[in-house]
Amino acid sequence: GHIFLGENMEVRGINLYSKKIAPVKLQNLLKLNIPDLQCLNLNETGLTAYTFTDRQPQLIFINLSQNPDLKSVTFEFTPTEMVSLDMYDSGVEEIALPAGMEKLVKIDIARNKLKSFSFGGGIRDLYLMDLGNNEIQEIHFPSGFQELRRVSFYQNKLTSFSFDGLM
Repeated sequence: GHIFLGENMEVRGINLYSKKIAPVKLQNLLKLNIPDLQCLNLNETGLTAYTFTDRQPQLIFINLSQNPDLKSVTFEFTPTEMVSLDMYDSGVEEIALPAGMEKLVKIDIARNKLKSFSFGGGIRDLYLMDLGNNEIQEIHFPSGFQELRRVSFYQNKLTSFSFDGLM
């Protein structure tokens, strides 16, 4: 793994790509207060759950992908600085994005086990969203999406798609 430091030796990035870490140790790492952390890559780490908390309030990029045992992703805190959210090829069953993630540009949650996906509000800067190859039956877009250009729902079980307006 790698840790990336800023000018004042503050932790700005953690890359644990493909490092199999005992779940207890990984959860202990995630409990650390790292206020300047901007990038977190937990791709292929054996992650089983992730909760967004105020211990890492500056997260811009997070990759939770390729963790087939990752079932739970929850939000105790709204990551308002988040630009990219990747968790493709995992086992996530439900996501409820909170309101206030206006800077989010990309969401890739393809090839999971999503049955439910919801928005707490529109995401102004969202450009690309891939929810393909899941089990989503219905999705609703609230108003407030100004930049949305690419949306993919291939191989889902959609029976209902609605939006209050994409602008």
